[in-house]
Amino acid sequence: MRRGGALFYYGEISMRASVFLRNCARGSFLFAGIVCAVFAAQEAPVSVLPGVPLSEQKPQALTAQIPALWTLDAGLDALATGIPSLAEKFLTQALEYPDLSAADRERAGLALTSAQLSLRQYEQAARTLEKWVPTDRPAARLRRALLDYQQGDFSAAAAALEQAPIEGLPESERPWRFLLEGLIEESQGESAKAEQNFEKARSMSATNVERALFETAISRGRILSGKATPEMVDVLRKKVEENRNTRMEVQFAKELAVLLQQLDRKDEALTVLQGQLDALGEEARDEKNQIRLLYALLEGENAPQAQTLLQEILRGRGVREVQQNALYLLARSPQWRLEPDGFLNFLEDVLKQTPDHALYDEILLFIAQLNLDLGRLDPAERAAARLLADFPASSGRKRALRLLAQVAMKREPPRYRVAADYLNRLRGELEEGGARAKLSLLLADLYFLNGDYANANALYAELMRQPSPPLPRGDLLFREVLSAVRAEKLDAAASQLDAAAAMPDADAENHWRAEWSLMRALQEKDRAQDAFARLRKLLSEDKGANLSVELRLRLLWLEAQLALTTGQAKEAPALAERLVLMLDTLPEAAIAKQDRARVLASALLLQGQALLGAGDAAAATKTFERLRAEFPDSDPAVLSYFVEARRLASEGLLAEAQQRAVAVADKYPKSNYAPAALYEAAALAEGQGSTAAYEQAVGLLDRIVRQYPESRYVFFARLRQGDIARKLNDFGAALIAYDGLLASYPDHVERARVEMARADAYLALSAKDATKYGAAEAAFERLFALPDLSADTRVEAGFKWGYVLERAGNLERARQAYWLVVSRFLRAENAPTLDGPGRYWMSRVVLQLGDLLSRRGDVQDARTVYALIGQYGLPGVNVARSRLGADSAQFNEK
Repeated sequence: MRRGGALFYYGEISMRASVFLRNCARGSFLFAGIVCAVFAAQEAPVSVLPGVPLSEQKPQALTAQIPALWTLDAGLDALATGIPSLAEKFLTQALEYPDLSAADRERAGLALTSAQLSLRQYEQAARTLEKWVPTDRPAARLRRALLDYQQGDFSAAAAALEQAPIEGLPESERPWRFLLEGLIEESQGESAKAEQNFEKARSMSATNVERALFETAISRGRILSGKATPEMVDVLRKKVEENRNTRMEVQFAKELAVLLQQLDRKDEALTVLQGQLDALGEEARDEKNQIRLLYALLEGENAPQAQTLLQEILRGRGVREVQQNALYLLARSPQWRLEPDGFLNFLEDVLKQTPDHALYDEILLFIAQLNLDLGRLDPAERAAARLLADFPASSGRKRALRLLAQVAMKREPPRYRVAADYLNRLRGELEEGGARAKLSLLLADLYFLNGDYANANALYAELMRQPSPPLPRGDLLFREVLSAVRAEKLDAAASQLDAAAAMPDADAENHWRAEWSLMRALQEKDRAQDAFARLRKLLSEDKGANLSVELRLRLLWLEAQLALTTGQAKEAPALAERLVLMLDTLPEAAIAKQDRARVLASALLLQGQALLGAGDAAAATKTFERLRAEFPDSDPAVLSYFVEARRLASEGLLAEAQQRAVAVADKYPKSNYAPAALYEAAALAEGQGSTAAYEQAVGLLDRIVRQYPESRYVFFARLRQGDIARKLNDFGAALIAYDGLLASYPDHVERARVEMARADAYLALSAKDATKYGAAEAAFERLFALPDLSADTRVEAGFKWGYVLERAGNLERARQAYWLVVSRFLRAENAPTLDGPGRYWMSRVVLQLGDLLSRRGDVQDARTVYALIGQYGLPGVNVARSRLGADSAQFNEK
């Protein structure tokens, strides 16, 4: 890149330092890229952040939906694990995300209703159902029926259940319908029919959680539905007495307790059960556990005594089904929402006391879930990983995989690849269907977020081919194309767009959003001509009837901008004028006032640029005057000064260009562009080359430091001040500037450039003070050895290292340093590819080494070294040929 003269001097700025510098000296106009970035930041579906290339952006929809989907997933998982209190928390949070899709919002509402029903929060469940789920859905009617039943209105429950036909429910909810139908029949005294439906529910239940909940519900339903009489109580009391100390005594005692409960004589019922607990020894553990479970059901599992009994059931060994009922009843207790650590400690104690516990895998999953909720990621990961390792056949395996993915996503920063690996394992265990498709979508999103765009694109493409994808096809297309763009498969992205256009449910709006992203990527890859041709073709085929006004304007703006970028000097002004005219004549209702102002300001800036490109400076000035008058505080108004400054600089009028740049900082001191403007003004002043201009540049740079101490430009301003001090031969001031930067910015990405400049200053000082050679040598040697630096930078440092040694008279070490550079970065089998700067410095290394060998009398060795210029196609061919002299036949130019 040329420095000074008629061009802005950008050499010392990172290409990510500002949106102003992204496309310097590219195309017909320096600021074509700037305006594109400004418009895109306001209008494009993919946000373009200042200073960050489009290729590094994440789609807003994706980054917004990921947290919502993971939170929803965590809630559904907690509900499936049997911890409704956790599920309630996650699902409530998921419903607060505005970017949750309508389908997922309905899923969350249904699940939250189920959690609240399980927690006996009936009023909240009714409100949730009404707010989030359409009342005509069979799943909503099923929950309405469950709600009515729980509140004791069996007739209302039966009526609601009739409106939830079995065929209208997903398979996962059909067991619950059979269960509820059986409970209603039990309440009506039709025990035989009820048992048939109970058996259907049991056989269709997919998890241990469901089976345990079903058994509890059936037991509770039978207790509630029985028709007891005092006479029946007397009969059973007599049977208990007659069967003292026999196994039948326990059975008759349980039936007696149930009868007493049905007659609202709860205290007597509990006394009967307590008597049995006191009488039975530890050898009768299974019978005691059954009594404990019945006691908890009769008293209410949330009562302190019931909690104690349920915990006793879980301790030690016992019948698995009874222990399962106890576990899931405990998990529903509201006290554990307030004291989750207490429940967690209890579960951990159970596993310590009984290493071969029948529910070991299920308890591990509980422990993992509770730790995840408490933010204890390492214990959560250990518990879930142990379940997978020790219980490969566990019914909780799939939930453990999902939970491990959730843990990976909660890490800081999120471990997208790890989460994707777990979900990929889970995906392999699922059959084709909606659940697998949703998981594939989430997996594709994780690949995308991890930067694995090729795998993401493959999954998006697979989902696009499905007849019923898990996402609207237009949204899916946008992700498919964007992932292809990020994978730098732009032609594949174009093919995917062409294929999507032929689909019967093609979405014009989203299709054009994806086209926009592709064309922006083509521009970034210096294929603006291809983008322009594609846009022209598409616009000629589609008259925009199905597009929103905002998108149509965006495309017209892009057409004009591409015409400008591709050098269509005559066409660009007319296209820009057409866009401005369209905005001026649109009815007020066609576009929001704020959007009109934003787009019109960008269009006027583009029009001014186009007019300058066509050589009509007077018309451009009038356009800019309108822009600044109508939209004085807009970004395009600010940028118009930069455009004019660029024109003046291109004509060699650097002082006038400098004034334009300074005007930005003077008129808009609070603008984000103000420090960039001051930096540009300093570069223009420096380009004028006089001592007075250098001093002026230093003053402008100092203004950045004083007025904008938090700006990213402070670093570059200080660096440039040091460079200018070197031009003025004030090496002491330069070293102060460089040392200050190294102390203040120890981790800055451009630190190596500061170290190189500092070493250059020591090298310059060594001409008058030989004691400085050591500092320069050490600095260049260190930079050459740093593995994190680019190959180009290390080759430059290597040349200067050898040069310092040569200047200091240490010729042998100089020859060794030069050869080390050649060996590592030119001749090595795995030598990195050098760009222009690296090839230039390598050529200097080769020539300097050849000269040293020649001066020592090693003529043949010197000729061998000079020949490397031709062998590796380095610059300096003529110099090397002249030094080979008459033996130039040895020179094999590549």
